[in-house]
Amino acid sequence: MTLPPAASRIPDDRVADRLAARGQRELALWTPALAEADRDGRVSGPARLLCCGLAELAHAMARATGVADPSAATHAAAGLALLTKLDDEFIDAPDFHGGPSADRAVLRARTEAFLAPTLVAMHAGVAPPGAPARAQLAALVGRALMDCSADSGTLQRLQDLIRRGWAIQVDAVATLSARPGAVPLAQVVETTAAISGAWLAMITSTGGLPAGRPLTADEEAAFFAWGRAIQAADALADLDKDLADSFAATLPLCIATRRDPTLLVRWSAGDAAGLRRGLVHTGADLAVLPDPAALDHLDRRLARLGDVPRLLRWIHGFLLGRYLAATPFADRAAFAPYISDWAAFAPSHAPEAPCSG
Repeated sequence: MTLPPAASRIPDDRVADRLAARGQRELALWTPALAEADRDGRVSGPARLLCCGLAELAHAMARATGVADPSAATHAAAGLALLTKLDDEFIDAPDFHGGPSADRAVLRARTEAFLAPTLVAMHAGVAPPGAPARAQLAALVGRALMDCSADSGTLQRLQDLIRRGWAIQVDAVATLSARPGAVPLAQVVETTAAISGAWLAMITSTGGLPAGRPLTADEEAAFFAWGRAIQAADALADLDKDLADSFAATLPLCIATRRDPTLLVRWSAGDAAGLRRGLVHTGADLAVLPDPAALDHLDRRLARLGDVPRLLRWIHGFLLGRYLAATPFADRAAFAPYISDWAAFAPSHAPEAPCSG
């Protein structure tokens, strides 16, 4: 893995290099705590680096709100990203959720109980007695959030959003591990938007803590609109991994199997190559692309957050670029409006996706 040195000067117009440098700096700071929480190495090296790099969203918001030194908020955001990724690695595993045959109510209860210790530890800043090792990391993240907060009201707003995000993780596991077609498409769309929408909003709004500036209701809604596009792109990029994790009810696969029910046979056989071709021949991969004009509108809604709109476009393009790299027969011209400089970062991180849950 070759990345620019952390201390090097990175031109601001190279988003990928900014994220790589941010990832190096923050991962170095969080590695001791993460090593204790993730002794089995569930979160891979590239995933750790990318999670920390995406703390640049918080850094950008802090700068936009006039914070002279955003380092504390950026550090807290990186820790929050790592914590969510670690929890996800447990609950996304097939031996945890049980795949399509699992009882949905039982799965929801099990997932909620599993996530509870990290949520409690983060809000209290202290791990409950007897809590798992990952709760210690959650407590550190909670204290980092408290330490960079200018006022309790803004912190409470973020904690409420985090609590909502934890509930969305429960919905996500129960939805995505179902059989394609077993979940109403409207529910799949809603869950798709919520997964990345909540995560992106949580990480970004950490940058507002030092200035006491929470996201507005419209800004938060804009993140959830972006969430649908980014999570759908994540599903395109991570098709093989999702199938290995028994996550079949992703938005692209649900659209594809509805348009061509014979693809359910390929899903049952675990035929990733056949399903990839199915995404293309049904047009499901194009169906999840947002209207470019809608993205322009989202840029305007988030204009007060500095570079955040640009970073969100990079994340989206990065994921679509990974999909195209694995799907050379896709309609590349249709994806061209969404992809910019993802390639500078993608080659070192092709197996991994953002920590969107």
